[in-house]
Amino acid sequence: MPRSKKAPMANFDPTFCLPPDQLKEYLKSHYRSILRLIKTIYFNKQSPEKMNMRADPNSQDKLIIIKDKHWVLENKDYVLDTLILELWSKLYNCFISLNQQQFRAELTCNDTYARIEAFMEDFRDFCNNGPNIAWNEQKRLAYNFITFLSKKQRAKIRL
Repeated sequence: MPRSKKAPMANFDPTFCLPPDQLKEYLKSHYRSILRLIKTIYFNKQSPEKMNMRADPNSQDKLIIIKDKHWVLENKDYVLDTLILELWSKLYNCFISLNQQQFRAELTCNDTYARIEAFMEDFRDFCNNGPNIAWNEQKRLAYNFITFLSKKQRAKIRL
């Protein structure tokens, strides 16, 4: 299947609105924040129009997404790279827009702030140099999490 030039998920809205307080809470969970965003956006029953992605039970290297109003198989790496880049960009923009001093003061220990800075540095490193160990680990975790949520969703449908 040829890759399309545009983002694989037509329904993905990079300007989705989460309250700044919720984004700050997500930032505090570092690498798990991407997983929390995936669950909040793509597996949220309150907004079924965004439930446009699931794992393919027959293939380890494909995800099923909605494209042009149809469910299609898409290369897992391509979808995850696009998805994580968009979500990480959203968190990064939130991090940059926060008043750094105030945000640092809100955290109970400076170690937490340092870990968030390291998390953001991994993103900058990916943007400058391409995939790294942290990025590949993020993709692995995201795929496993999407697979888990998809199985859970399918189990509820069968009941």
